Amino acid sequence: MKKMKIAILSAIMLPSAAMTAPTNQFEDLDQLDASVALFLGDAPLGSASGAQPIDRRIRLARCPQPVALEQAVGAVTVRCAALGWRLRVPLSIAAGEASQIVVRRGDVVELSVAGVGFDLVTSATAIEDGSTGKFIRVKTSTGASIVSARVSGPGSVIAGN
Repeated sequence: MKKMKIAILSAIMLPSAAMTAPTNQFEDLDQLDASVALFLGDAPLGSASGAQPIDRRIRLARCPQPVALEQAVGAVTVRCAALGWRLRVPLSIAAGEASQIVVRRGDVVELSVAGVGFDLVTSATAIEDGSTGKFIRVKTSTGASIVSARVSGPGSVIAGN
């Protein structure tokens, strides 16, 4: 009987010990949210051009190297190549803006690209319709490549955020 009580007690204590394990084994979701916001040009989380907050129930193993952020259509992908996990963070669009199309397929738009130490503006052709904050595909003026860009207003898109 005494052995049974010890086994039950250790089984009860095990989950609580696991719950008190150091949190540094998991990714800091607040830091990932901040990285995504910075990637999007410091757009506030949940804003028309920002990303939705990451679900706090998610537990990701801490990546041993900096995570990679990639632009996807309607989302930002956060990836840890070393561990093989990836997280898709959807972009938010305000309800009033979602229905108003400001760029139409075939429109010539101003494509802006910014990086560390440079700003580039060129013309491109929209391949699909888009409302403010939505990601659409555009073909560069040379026609050599197709780029995913966020509609920033009538006749203008921004690549990379």
